[in-house]
Amino acid sequence: MSVAILGAGVSGLVAARRLRERGIEVELLEGDDHPGGLCRSDTVDGHVLDRAGGHIVFSKSEKAMRYYHELFADEPEGAMVKNERHTRILLGGRFVPYPFENGLAALPVELRARCLEGLVRATLARAAGARKPASFGDWIGWRVGEAISDAFMTPYNRKIWKLDDLNEMGIDWVDGRVPDAPLSDVVRSALGQTTVGYAHQAVFWYPRRGGFQAITDRIARSLAGRIRLGVRVTDVARAGGRFRVNGQSYDAVISTIPMPALARVTEGLDGATSDAASGLRSIGVASFLFGIAGEDVKPYSWVYLPEADQGPANRVTYLSNYSPENAPSGRGSIVAEVTHRGRLDVDGAYVASLRRALARHGLFRDEQVTVTAWRDNQHAYIHFARDFVERRRQAIAGFESFGLLPLGRFGRFNYYNTDLCILEALELADRLADRLAGAS
Repeated sequence: MSVAILGAGVSGLVAARRLRERGIEVELLEGDDHPGGLCRSDTVDGHVLDRAGGHIVFSKSEKAMRYYHELFADEPEGAMVKNERHTRILLGGRFVPYPFENGLAALPVELRARCLEGLVRATLARAAGARKPASFGDWIGWRVGEAISDAFMTPYNRKIWKLDDLNEMGIDWVDGRVPDAPLSDVVRSALGQTTVGYAHQAVFWYPRRGGFQAITDRIARSLAGRIRLGVRVTDVARAGGRFRVNGQSYDAVISTIPMPALARVTEGLDGATSDAASGLRSIGVASFLFGIAGEDVKPYSWVYLPEADQGPANRVTYLSNYSPENAPSGRGSIVAEVTHRGRLDVDGAYVASLRRALARHGLFRDEQVTVTAWRDNQHAYIHFARDFVERRRQAIAGFESFGLLPLGRFGRFNYYNTDLCILEALELADRLADRLAGAS
């Protein structure tokens, strides 16, 4: 039995590894020159750059955490670095703890009072039966009130999603992705007591060497000879009870490439499925590395930038804080993330403007920058349009009915972090292995 896996990002690699453990032959087709997908990292003059921004290793799932750590079981203790999360929002020159509702004590008194009052009013309105809105822009005010919406939630989300009107987005994705602090925590925070949001991220891990790509490189080691690099998928078709990919025959096909791209190359796919998949849209992210002075590195994991005059970046990560080997001795690094729709035109002037904006707001000293590099990713985030859920449902059902197995963040348009990608890939691989074993 043989399985083609389209794409060698973390989802495809994990699925391939598990299938081989189950005795199934696999072949991964990867268009890039190295496996890893959104987990790819580069090293520029000794500074690590995670191509899709700052990744971290964390999970509510013990199974996922065990998988991560077992990848490094043959290395000496310390192959992964343990970090405490210190996350901030740079607002009005103040570094406000994140999530915002847990950091109200850092705000000026008047703004703090307005935020608390607005949240209480929103809570009482929901308790009195205020209906949950169907669009994200309206949902923000319904959930956190007008002041928190105006101060942080609306400007930040406009920046990251690159939308003036957040009501173009639905709300099906918000659970688990948008912090939901209990009212008691918010009140205590406003009174100056420390409260912690997103407790499952309070501690995270990161590879000591090689950037986040060390995770996928470890998985790829067990797949030597089974990954074909620089191979673009040009045609997928059914051939009797089997499948043909780029002219080669397989018993099954797992696809982690974006569903719109899969629809374009799949012969015989019905029009409804093709239309549904083609309407699914993604948002890109460009990651900009700046090598900075060690004394300019602030004691934060990452910092959110909601204000327009802070420049186009929505978030920066002090990546040199994640591992002592992410930058040369005495130096540090910061990675700025800029989301975009369509093509982002980057030239020297753009990079210089971004750099000046970050320096102007005190994130580092401009004259101390010695290294600059950037990487772009066309597919990084999902656009949650109002019709997203139905389009996604119809596309997945159509591909599965055709016999293809979508998997991963853009293979299924699941807004998953790496841990959930791993768990989903393990589950799919086991189901497929059982099915193929029964057919043999």
